[in-house]
Amino acid sequence: MALDGLIFDVDGTLVDTNSAHIEAFRRAFEACGFGIPADRIAPEVGKGGDNLIPALVGPKANKEHGEKVKELYGEEFLKIAQIQQFAPLPGARELLEEARRRGLKLAIATSADQKYFDAICHNSGVDWGSLVDVVTTASDAEKSKPDPDIIDAALQQLQLSPAQCAMIGDTPHDAEACRLGGVVCLGVLTGGLGTPAELLRESGARAVFRDCRELLENFDHTLQLSSPGSAHLTQEILHALMHQALQTARDGMEAGEAPIGCVLADGAGQIIARGYNEMNSSQNKTAHAEIVTFARAGGQTPLDARDLILVSTLEPCVMCTGAAMEAAVDTIVYALKAPADSGTSRVRAPRSPESQMPRIVGEVLARESRALFEEWLERNANSQQAAYIKQLLKEA
Repeated sequence: MALDGLIFDVDGTLVDTNSAHIEAFRRAFEACGFGIPADRIAPEVGKGGDNLIPALVGPKANKEHGEKVKELYGEEFLKIAQIQQFAPLPGARELLEEARRRGLKLAIATSADQKYFDAICHNSGVDWGSLVDVVTTASDAEKSKPDPDIIDAALQQLQLSPAQCAMIGDTPHDAEACRLGGVVCLGVLTGGLGTPAELLRESGARAVFRDCRELLENFDHTLQLSSPGSAHLTQEILHALMHQALQTARDGMEAGEAPIGCVLADGAGQIIARGYNEMNSSQNKTAHAEIVTFARAGGQTPLDARDLILVSTLEPCVMCTGAAMEAAVDTIVYALKAPADSGTSRVRAPRSPESQMPRIVGEVLARESRALFEEWLERNANSQQAAYIKQLLKEA
């Protein structure tokens, strides 16, 4: 087993609290003059107030009333917690205990404030914080889900890379935060929000379970699915692979190409193939580093391999990200972000059982990749590719 950590959402995953959050927000909105029904609030649950409130009333009204709505929501939630029982969800405590028994590092990552988490623990009769190594709450993040800040905070405190962890959550916002944070998402259907399994998968969940109990019953398979390779993808390993990609990028630059390099490794972290952009030499616009590398890897891995690691010095475009999904790549690692032509945030999760949504870990040795592009630009200021490189360096 190469997975080293599990991160847990709280509301709708460990404890049955989503209906209380919906009602608390409904009351808060009503008190501020907004008649927003529960069924309109429900799809936004899973976000913190900073993202939920503007999604329902718009940025202008949020600027005027957002802080008051958040304040009233908190008061109403604590009132509900005094009279309504929050039941632990099936298998939640048992899953945490089994994961700890197996030596996994555990974290709770909730968009709620600490006082609301404390109220949930008291009401449900379970000290959830004592069952994990780390608890991260709203105070640990600048933005709430679906932004990945709270997951980033958990990873930092666990001292693990994103590729060493999976997260269990019940909403599409959990899945999206995982996708942006480079963590595999495992979905559960216990949120009580009517979220279909297909929506969780489309949002990036690698697998969906009825509840934590079903996940626990299939725990060995789930751990293998979450991290199918044998290598523990620590920051040190990710850096080592990226250094190889950077060297390949430099080789490409010396050969007259833009400095974009890629390596493909197997689940043990051993490099199978490498390549750099060959658009100039081949006069083929699709000869991106990743596509060249996949072509060179042909015949060297089984067609059913699901543990491949694709490492590129530049964030893959839509074409290359799609190729990685079709190849059932487990992990994409990139260095410099490519805002104008980013593919990793523009693709939808595949539906075919032969494909796979990769975990995507970004900005690994980004500074080193940027330096290569800057060096290339000094040498090639009049190249047709210079405009793109200038745009890339400006926006990244």
